[in-house]
This record gives sequence, C-alpha cells and structure tokens, in this order.
Amino acid sequence: MKNKLFICLTALVCITGSTLFAEPQKAEIDAPAKTLSLQSANIIVVSDAKDVEKLVSAIKAGQKQSGQLTDGEKEKAESRKRQNIWQLISGETRELWDKLTAMKIISMSNLYFLIGGLFATFLAVAIMKWFLHSVIAKRLTSRTKSDVDDQIIVAITPPLALMVYSLGSYLSIMKIIIHAEHHVFDWAGRITLALIAASLVWGVYRMLEILIAKMISHVHKTDTKVDDLILILLRKSLRLALVIVSALLIGENILGMNITALLAGAGIFGLAIAFAAQDTIANFFGSIMIIFDKPFSVGERIKVGDISGVVENVGFRSTKLATLDGHYITLPNKKITESAIENIARRPYIKFVMNLTLVYETTPEKMQQAMDILREILHQHEGMKEDMEPKIFFSGFNDWSLNLMCIVWYHPGDWAAANTWYSRVNLEILRRFNAAEIGFAFPSNTTYLVNGRENIKISMDQKVN
Repeated sequence: MKNKLFICLTALVCITGSTLFAEPQKAEIDAPAKTLSLQSANIIVVSDAKDVEKLVSAIKAGQKQSGQLTDGEKEKAESRKRQNIWQLISGETRELWDKLTAMKIISMSNLYFLIGGLFATFLAVAIMKWFLHSVIAKRLTSRTKSDVDDQIIVAITPPLALMVYSLGSYLSIMKIIIHAEHHVFDWAGRITLALIAASLVWGVYRMLEILIAKMISHVHKTDTKVDDLILILLRKSLRLALVIVSALLIGENILGMNITALLAGAGIFGLAIAFAAQDTIANFFGSIMIIFDKPFSVGERIKVGDISGVVENVGFRSTKLATLDGHYITLPNKKITESAIENIARRPYIKFVMNLTLVYETTPEKMQQAMDILREILHQHEGMKEDMEPKIFFSGFNDWSLNLMCIVWYHPGDWAAANTWYSRVNLEILRRFNAAEIGFAFPSNTTYLVNGRENIKISMDQKVN
C-alpha cells in the first residue's frame, strides 16, 4: 500500500513541476484529464474528483493481488515498479529540458560554457594551491627560522579557494541566468558577493587563530594559569564577535536584510545582562588588571588589608590565599584591585628594630659599654649589605627606663632565615649584658604614702641582671 502511494505522489510531483515552467499565456484551462498506464503498477493520475474511485479501486486491487504473490513474484513486481518510476522521472526531466530550452534559459552552448567554466575554476584552484605550497612555501618561507609564515600559508589557502570557487561558479552560470528573470540574476550576484565576503572573514578568522596560539605558547611559560584562561576566553570572544558582526554586515549590506530590530533587541538584552552581572564583570576585569599589573604571583605571600597569606590560585572571579594558620580565604578580585597590596615575598630585606630598656641606675660608662657590645655583635653580621650597616642610638629617657635603640636589616627577605639569625643575636646580647652587669628594666612605679609629717616611700623598682 505504501509503495503504491509513493509512486502516485512521485508522479504527481513530477507532473506538477513540469507545469510550473509552462508559460502562462499558453496554459490550457480546459485540458482533459491525463491517465498514465504502467505495467502492473495500476497508477492513475487524476485531475478531478471522479477519478478518485478509480485510484482507490486500483490500490485495493494491487493490495489484494500483492497478497497472493510469492516472494519471487513480489521481487519482480518491485523491480518493474522501480523501472517504471525511473522511466517516468526521465520523461519528466526531458519534458522540463524542452521547456527550459524553449524559454531560452538553457541551451547546449550554455551547458558547454557551464561545464567549461567549472572545469576552469577547479583548474585555477589547483594552480593556486600549487603556487602557494610549492613556490611560496618552499622558496620563501623556508629561508626563515619561524614557522609562522608556513602557518599563514596553510591558513589562507582554504579561504582563497572558496573565493575562486565562488567567482568561477558565478561566471560559469552567467550565460544561463542572464536570460532568466531580473531577481534571479540579482540574487545570484548577491550570493556570490556574500561568499567572497565570507571567504575574507574566514581568512581573518584563521589568522586570528595563529595569533592567539602564539600568545598562548608564550604565556604557558609563566607560573600562573590565569593568563592562559584569559587568552582562551579572549579567543572565544573574538571568534564569536567576528562571526556575528560579519554575518550582520553581510546580511544587511549585501543580502539586503533588515537587522535594525535585531540589533535593538540585542542591545536591550545586553544592558540587562550587564546590569544583573555587574559584580561578576567587575571581578573579571579585576583579574585582567592583576594579570597585566602582576602585583603578585602564585606561591607568593601577600597582605591585603588585614589578611595575609600565600597565593594559591588566581581565577576569573576571585583569588585564594592560604594563611599561616592553615585556613583558605577567598577574596574577590574587585576587592583586591581596590585595596593596597603588600607583597611580602618580594621584599628585598627584613628590617628589625630593637628597643633595649636599661634601668635608671645605669651609668654613662655602662651605657657606652652596652652600645659597644651591640656594635661588636652586629659587625659584619649575616645578611648585611655594605650600604645598610646597623644603626645604634641612645634614643631617650622613658618613664621607667633608659632606651637603647638598634636598627638592623637582613638580606634577603627570607622570614625563616632572618628570624633564626635574629634569635641567635638576642641570645648573644643577653649573655654579654649579663656578663657586663648591665641591667634590663621593666615597667615599675613608686608610691608615696603621707601620714602626718612623715613621708613613707614604697619603691617597687627591681633590677634584673
């Protein structure tokens, strides 16, 4: 049943297609109904309602007959059906050819010109590829050490081939479409120009891929992966923007499409998205500023406000720090770019300021001896630069002590090494001061009690040797 209906529909489509190319003034309005008889096919092409009964009875008869056939007879019947369909299509094709020839749309000379033009087009593309790869690539690019020029040759070959194919095909069908209606000729030219513009955009697209690939190969050498992610996102954004903008320009300027309403809607949609995701966008641009300014790198210890830690990861939205307590803190990139960043890992040295408080019973000679002891201990000390010698001063009189200040710088800025050295220095100062009987002071006060005429003084001063 399905095969019978398929044959009927195929015959109807072919006959309807042939009537579309007939000239309107030559159409026969009162033409009699056509009946096509095929061997063992029982196909009737109807033109009015009366023949529907014939079609239904023929289908029922064929269905009843097919149910009584053997497998071999069914295969022969199907073979005859395929042959009949091919004969029907061939006949309709010849009829369509005759109509196109009569309308001067196509002729044998035009057909020969079309075949010759297409052959010349394929030959031109082959010659172009041979010239690019055999002449330019081997003779010119082989003289350079970089492979960028080779990649450029490979990148521009397909777009140039598409351009030649488009122009050659248009010129090949020129003699055929010139006799057609005006809108056919106009649209053929528009489509050709659109394909040429698309080939140019394709070439820019492939060149952009080469540029981004080179940039990614360079940023792979850095110790952070954020710049890699930024370049990947930039590549996708540029590719998408190039395709969208090119499609809009080609559609409006070449194909004559109206894209004003589309652009207006896209603009309103973009504003809504930007307003809703303003914090995310701010964090994203903050990550870009971190990449370009490079105030820190992964693995360095920094301090942002009151938060100090080692940089573990820098992402599009946030930066992760590992504090010395073992906690992980996530900071938005927007906050980091708006705050003062103290890069502890990049400091060239560590500065130590010692305030040694001596008791008021210390004599000037003992104070001078204490200063001499400090100079001996810190002379040419570990981590000292010649232009940054230790500074030792008798800096003032406190409420309860005499202050001896010492400033020293340790190079490089290794926190563990510097504090290990500083601990040894403090032990040596304690030994030398105790041996010289120089006492350290600590906060103390004196209270006076008044009872009649007698003043009783209670002193709480202590001396530590």
